[in-house]
Amino acid sequence: LAYEKRDVTGAHRCGRCEMLDRGEFLGALRAVQEIDPVVFRNQLGKLRAMRCVVVKVVDALDFEGSFVSEIRDLVGKNPVVLAVTKLDLLVRPNDSTARKNLLHWFKLRAKMKGLRCIEIFHVSGRSGVGVYPLAKYIFYKARGQNIFVVGSANVGKSTLVNALKDVFVR
Repeated sequence: LAYEKRDVTGAHRCGRCEMLDRGEFLGALRAVQEIDPVVFRNQLGKLRAMRCVVVKVVDALDFEGSFVSEIRDLVGKNPVVLAVTKLDLLVRPNDSTARKNLLHWFKLRAKMKGLRCIEIFHVSGRSGVGVYPLAKYIFYKARGQNIFVVGSANVGKSTLVNALKDVFVR
């Protein structure tokens, strides 16, 4: 999906997001289904030559299925922040011990898959939980560099990007 358009903040928007905004839900679904894995790898592979911060989004409900195993090779030595979405569907809001244990497990699984993350956050783009701490952290880490949000289809990237945009625009 090409990033040719910009929204009112000047941020790039993917073609799928543009289709969703226009109510073209079937077109957006087809766009996701038609992504060629080679093209996807080539697009992410461009990050190797850049200095940037990468936010790797994974789904707490399907960590193994939503984890792009070659992510470290694709993004080079750039720092990677792991953002775990949908954890609120597994853990009660007041159970900080369970949340902490699951986040630790996700970080270990990422490390076992060859990805050392500089930090891990539980986020919910819908409720806003964890979005501000993530935004503050990546803004500090980026220091003027680009921030790329990457992940598999349906992990919550667009929802998270919109929530981050709301924080950054404030």
